[in-house]
Amino acid sequence: MINQKQNTEREPFINNSLWCWIALFTALGISVLIMLFDKI
Repeated sequence: MINQKQNTEREPFINNSLWCWIALFTALGISVLIMLFDKI
């Protein structure tokens, strides 16, 4: 019972951190694209 509770609590945390990384990388990619387009 205790192990199941810990697993269910960990899953949303992993998903949230994953979404945070995706948002960071997309923001970095967009900023890099803007810099490249500004140079052209």
